[in-house]
Amino acid sequence: DDEPAEENHSWEKISHPSRKKRSQHSHARLLLSLGILALLAVFGGLFLFLKPHEVMPSDSDQRTTLSPVIESKVIEKTPVLQEIQLDDPSYEKVAEPMVRKFLEATSVEEILPLIRHPEITESRIRSFYPDGKIQPTGISMLNVPGSLIAQGQILSFAIRTLDQLEKAIVLIHTPQGLKVDWESWVGWSDISWEKFTAQKPQEIHTFRVILGNVHYYNFDFSDDRKWKSYRIESPDGMHSFYGYVEKGSILDQKIRPDMGMDRSILMLTLKYPPNAASNSQVLIDGLVRRGWVEEGEPQ
Repeated sequence: DDEPAEENHSWEKISHPSRKKRSQHSHARLLLSLGILALLAVFGGLFLFLKPHEVMPSDSDQRTTLSPVIESKVIEKTPVLQEIQLDDPSYEKVAEPMVRKFLEATSVEEILPLIRHPEITESRIRSFYPDGKIQPTGISMLNVPGSLIAQGQILSFAIRTLDQLEKAIVLIHTPQGLKVDWESWVGWSDISWEKFTAQKPQEIHTFRVILGNVHYYNFDFSDDRKWKSYRIESPDGMHSFYGYVEKGSILDQKIRPDMGMDRSILMLTLKYPPNAASNSQVLIDGLVRRGWVEEGEPQ
């Protein structure tokens, strides 16, 4: 991939010591100096080891704070079932029990009562967790400051896990109460990224992606006068592709990041070209929606 992060010490001097005492003091100073250097080396190594984790978060860690609904335009016309005002702290009382149960669940059975559209989503969840077990992420902070979005039926905010990773979670107001939007939480797609790469299908599949600008033209897409290239990343940051769309087309205009933004959060349909020459180059066939939260029934 072409892209894808001292102390000064003064020691007392004894004037005119005997040769024996001078030798003893020299030996002691040498041992003490070596001991201090050894300690500095240990602490220096610990500092270098800890520093990247504490003050230099990886790009993938920063990426997890992107909101799945920040760019969603369709939610503006969604009828309001229960509006939560931003200055009303009651949303925490409503959301916190739901989110904690969801993030502390250890089995599929535990999260089924917490998700919306279980009649549709249950089969997806069971295929996502074949053994029925879930590794709980836990939660150390609910509603990271500055992350709250409330629009109509949708409430979204970032949480911080026990591993100190930040990730946005979406709750939906339904006739059955507040429910978790599982698809946007896991970045669900109708085929796994691994299978998509292995099979190179020429029929379209729907993916939740993070899309950004990139300049790369090669193999089936070497003509930069015909194609516009984009970088496509999976929600977990584990998979990346070069995606191509006809330059200047309506689709190209729809998917490009907004002015001043370097990335878009989208649901796209993707496929491989016939006799694909590269595993990492795919065709962007269509835009399902901006954002990862589906309007109405999941598709």
